[in-house]
Amino acid sequence: TYAWDAGKKFIIARFTIREADIALSGVQVIGRDPAQDTIHSWTFEANGGIGEADWSRDGDHWILDAAGTLSDGTTLSETNVLRRVNNDVFTWQSTDRALDGGELADLAPVKVTRVKTE
Repeated sequence: TYAWDAGKKFIIARFTIREADIALSGVQVIGRDPAQDTIHSWTFEANGGIGEADWSRDGDHWILDAAGTLSDGTTLSETNVLRRVNNDVFTWQSTDRALDGGELADLAPVKVTRVKTE
């Protein structure tokens, strides 16, 4: 879910990802970095992992240069690409990934769909 904070300066995202061997949840805060005049995000995973990303627009999609620390203390860096499909759908893909400096394979794009509330 995504919602503006009370002052409409930040977007608060709450997420849950469940797959066969992965269960991950947490909170992400997205807002403008006034010092750099750019969009920046901070992610806090329920298991204790943390991360940050600098956002930049590239045509019709967003590029997130991200880095963080997993709950076990290992470091992760990656480039995430968000591509708008329509008003209710975007894809997320993680590329250029490294775990403690060692290369990881890119992830295939994942389709993210807005859940309609009644």
